[in-house]
Amino acid sequence: MNSAPQDDPGETAKWLSHPPFYDFLGMSLLSLHQGRCVLRLNPRRELTNSKGEIHGGPIAACLDIAMSQAVRSSYTDKVNVATISMTVNYLEASQGALTVTARVVRAGKTVAYAEAEAVNEAMGLMAKVSATFRIIR
Repeated sequence: MNSAPQDDPGETAKWLSHPPFYDFLGMSLLSLHQGRCVLRLNPRRELTNSKGEIHGGPIAACLDIAMSQAVRSSYTDKVNVATISMTVNYLEASQGALTVTARVVRAGKTVAYAEAEAVNEAMGLMAKVSATFRIIR
């Protein structure tokens, strides 16, 4: 893996890419360092389904975003990434805030593989995901 720290764990984490969609979701970046990313999603009415649970779409988006940020932080040079494939397993419905943790398993020259999970503090593991990403230099 071609890794180097992208932020000091003692400093405030900074997004390596920050499209407006991130702000729409209302995520907070907690940590981003050497192939690992942690973010938080606080639920809003706009992100819920008819039962008041966080809709699977925003959960999948947060998992994808956390992994893509982790992948970006795995390279010494600035790279862009594109999701090639992603498999999400929803294990429980969530009505509260989620903490999403992602880690890079392998960062190759043209493809990276990462895994992530979404956890609700009160309810436990909500979703697990794995994905491959194309590395764009």
